[in-house]
Amino acid sequence: MKDNSDTEQNSVKNRLLDFLKYKGISQSKFEQQCGISNGYVNNIRKGIKNEMFDKKIAPNFPELSKAWLLLGEGSMLIPQIEETVPEEEEEEDDLVLFLRDERKGYDITLTDIYEKTKIPVKVLKEAQQGISELPEKYRDALTTYVNEAREYFQEEAIGNPIGKPTGYYYPEIYAKAGFDIANFNDEMQRIPVYIPNFGDDVTFINVYGDSMYPKYKAGDVIGIKHVDFLYLVFGHPYVVVFDNGDVNIKYVRRGSDDDHVILESENPKYDPREYPLRIIRAFYAVKGSVKKERM
Repeated sequence: MKDNSDTEQNSVKNRLLDFLKYKGISQSKFEQQCGISNGYVNNIRKGIKNEMFDKKIAPNFPELSKAWLLLGEGSMLIPQIEETVPEEEEEEDDLVLFLRDERKGYDITLTDIYEKTKIPVKVLKEAQQGISELPEKYRDALTTYVNEAREYFQEEAIGNPIGKPTGYYYPEIYAKAGFDIANFNDEMQRIPVYIPNFGDDVTFINVYGDSMYPKYKAGDVIGIKHVDFLYLVFGHPYVVVFDNGDVNIKYVRRGSDDDHVILESENPKYDPREYPLRIIRAFYAVKGSVKKERM
């Protein structure tokens, strides 16, 4: 059960959404007009601070009652100006804005939308380009998809969801026996990760065991990316996947000849061992780690 503070935080967000509906403007337009970050409305977690309202919202929407928005007291509009609110000029369709701009930040293709909504790609493309309006029969399906996408990417994302995701975190996957990144697909549970200057197409998985302790400990999350053996840098950590399904996180060092490598642990209680390359299926470079308490 959520506590009262959590309920009040949700109420602040809901009241703001009611105000935007009354004004007939989109969330992105509101954020742009107030000079606040994209996605601010969806990411409201601890209510709205007085300073944010006074400096950002009030100067742009003086008719909005602070007591109503923050505390739920009184009326939505300040009485003195309630009857003199100017009409807003017609806003661009929020669904079109999503198709044209917002979806690209989430790395969503028109084909992805078609697979979930069955709205033909041609229809989506024409609506996106302004060639024709989105038919009414498709609006409900697309609205549901857009709301779910915003909730997923902005509320569940790790990091600030701006631009293309760094990669995806698979909370049920561990670097241990049975690990096979080739089996990952869009139907598996995954969470988008946004880390500036970390690269792209990175897969985030959990660490298992203590062979690399204290560099990586069980429960940490590592970002990995497939690398061909030709481009291996000896002495660096890699996730090594064997043909039999076994997995190790080890330092990879040069072997006794070109057909072998030595895998070495950080933990001194594990001895280095040499393995023939013919029994190794793949190498994944460890791009970095994220401590679980930061997520």
